[in-house]
Amino acid sequence: MTLTRRLDAAETDDAVYLLQRYYAGLIVGDCTGFEGGHWDTFDPSGTRASSPDEFTADDLLSASLLSADIPPRAVVRILRDSDLRSKLTTGLRHLNDDRDLASLTHDEIRRLEQTSALSGVLRKIGGLGPTRTSKLIARKRPRLIPIYDSVVGGAVYGSTTREYWTRLHGALTADDHALHRHLVSLRKQGRPPAVGQPPSGFRRHRLAGRKRQGR
Repeated sequence: MTLTRRLDAAETDDAVYLLQRYYAGLIVGDCTGFEGGHWDTFDPSGTRASSPDEFTADDLLSASLLSADIPPRAVVRILRDSDLRSKLTTGLRHLNDDRDLASLTHDEIRRLEQTSALSGVLRKIGGLGPTRTSKLIARKRPRLIPIYDSVVGGAVYGSTTREYWTRLHGALTADDHALHRHLVSLRKQGRPPAVGQPPSGFRRHRLAGRKRQGR
């Protein structure tokens, strides 16, 4: 696993600047900055907190803020197909509650690594590849599930994503959780003042990886 230099403690000022720039629209209270900066707090219906185990219209719409529009047919099935919704809810309930990945035990990480049922159900819908699937699941468990896309995959995980939860957990917990503690510090420093719930450490990790590639 290769981490961007901006996650080094010596590059803190640079990382904070990039985060504040990304979330500029939330800082000034308008639609400036990057659309993705609104993903973390996007909750127009006010139901996000009450629906941790159900995919809502807000969840599907939020993917467009990360340049991952959900195909119309998939939207209809996820929202209207009762059998599919039951499978998706079961899959979400099998995941751990949303908490920092670094706080999980090695046994919990191994179980999480084997939890592919939810991704499999989403992928079978059609039009949902690994990137869209990971963004939908991360929407429901933002502190637990990292977003994966080709940019971050190449910059951070290299040529393989095999056991990527285990590998990321190892990086976060190495040296007495040094990387995790650094990400928490960046979260506090780069968080928009007007945002009640700061973006997860994974979002900082991913944004830094994308900026490393100039995207």
